[in-house]
Amino acid sequence: MNLTYQESVELEEDLIDALNGKYDGSRKNIIAPECPFCGKTGYKFGIYVGKETRNKKPFMWNCFSCGKRGMNLKPLLYEIGRMDLMPSQTTDLDTKIGLDEEFRIGLFDDKEETELKKVSLPKSYTRLFFNKYLNDRGYTYLDFNYFEAGETSQADMKFRNYIVFPVIENKEVVGYVARHIYSKTYIEEHNRTAKNKILRYKNSSESDGGNDFQYLLYNIDAVQEGITKTVILVEGIFDCVALTRKLNLYKSNDIAVCATFGKQTTETKMLKLQNKGVKNIVLGYDGDAKQFTADSANMLDEYFNVLIADIEDKNKDWDDLDVSEIYDIFTNKLKTPVEYNLNKILI
Repeated sequence: MNLTYQESVELEEDLIDALNGKYDGSRKNIIAPECPFCGKTGYKFGIYVGKETRNKKPFMWNCFSCGKRGMNLKPLLYEIGRMDLMPSQTTDLDTKIGLDEEFRIGLFDDKEETELKKVSLPKSYTRLFFNKYLNDRGYTYLDFNYFEAGETSQADMKFRNYIVFPVIENKEVVGYVARHIYSKTYIEEHNRTAKNKILRYKNSSESDGGNDFQYLLYNIDAVQEGITKTVILVEGIFDCVALTRKLNLYKSNDIAVCATFGKQTTETKMLKLQNKGVKNIVLGYDGDAKQFTADSANMLDEYFNVLIADIEDKNKDWDDLDVSEIYDIFTNKLKTPVEYNLNKILI
C-alpha cells in the first residue's frame, strides 16, 4: 500500500476500533481478541503494522488458530463489513503473492519467533521419586509425581551432586536446570579459597544447541488451553513447586503456577500465555524485587488482568512461607499495579 505516514496511522486506529484490538508490546502488530474468520479467542489474530522487510508487508494479517491469512486488507475488511476502510490507492499484493504462500506475522520481534528445539537430558539421567535433598526442601510424593526431577550416576563428574529439573513444553524436554545440592552459603564460602569452583547451577544453554531461557516457562503444560484462566508467575522452580503444593493446585484446571526463571517476563512468555487463553496474571516475584515486579506488572497489564501477590518480607520467598502466610497474602494482600506502585515504589 502506498500510504503516507498519517494515512497509515489513521488506518491502524480504525482497525483497532473495528476489531476491538490493541498494539502488542513492540507496537509492530495489532492483535485482536477474536479472529473474524474462525471466532477463536485469545489474541491469536494479528495484523502486521511494522516496517516493510523481506518477509513482511504492512497490513498483512494472520490467524494462528485457523491459519487464515492474507497480504491484502480487502478480504479482512469484507469479512468484518468495513469496506469503507479500504484505502483508495492500493497495490493488490494478493495478485502477486498467493494467499497460500508461506509467511509469518511476528506478533513480537523475529528473534522471539524461534521454534523450540528438543533438548537431551544429561547422560545417565534417571528420574527420582525420593531424594533427601528434595525431601528436606519440602518435597512430597505428589511433588515427585507432578514435577519431574532426576539425577545422574556418580560416575558423571559434571553433574555429580546436582539435581536435574527438566523443563517441559508440549510434553517435550526443551531445557533443564541442574541445581547443586550444597547451600548457597557453603558454595560461596568454598569458592572464596578453592581452585575448583562449584557452580550453583548448570543449565542447558543456547550455545550447546538448546533454547535460551527467555523463551521458556516452567510448568507451562499445566496451563490448559481455553480452560486455565489464571496463572501465578514466580521466579524459580522451588517457588513453583511450593505454591502448587501449599495451595493444592495439582489437579486445578482453573489456576496454574509457572516459573519465569528469574525476573524474565519477556514478550515471548506473554504470547505463550495469551495463546493459551489466559486472562488473569498474579505476579508473585520475591519480596526483594520491588522494581522488577513493578516493571513486569506494568508490561503484563497491557494484555492481562494483573494482580501482585505482595511478599512483604524481602528475605523470604514462597518456599519459606507457611500455608497460613500464603493464604493471608492471597486473601488480603493482592494489589493492583497502581496500588503496588503507590505503596512500594513511590514511597
